[in-house]
Amino acid sequence: MYTAAQYRAARALLGLTLEESSKASGLPVSVISDCESDRLAQVEDIAVRTLRRAYEAKGIVFVNDGDGSSGGAGVRFAARDLVEQTIRPENLNAANDD
Repeated sequence: MYTAAQYRAARALLGLTLEESSKASGLPVSVISDCESDRLAQVEDIAVRTLRRAYEAKGIVFVNDGDGSSGGAGVRFAARDLVEQTIRPENLNAANDD
């Protein structure tokens, strides 16, 4: 299971507000807030998986403690060739606004 800190970090990496995360995942803002707090253990598994999949669809990889050669649990951007139709934050500009 992933941690509340990882869900907070994933949203921060994507630069999403709670409302934008809600729209992307279809979950209520209150559930997303619970996933990012000490109430994570009380959130239904299906809601937690839904939020994680929404972030993964936007290019986030959740990393368990011990995955890879070094470091602990966290989140990062997926390899660029694994991310479809997303724009990395450093590439955001007025030219690619929708």
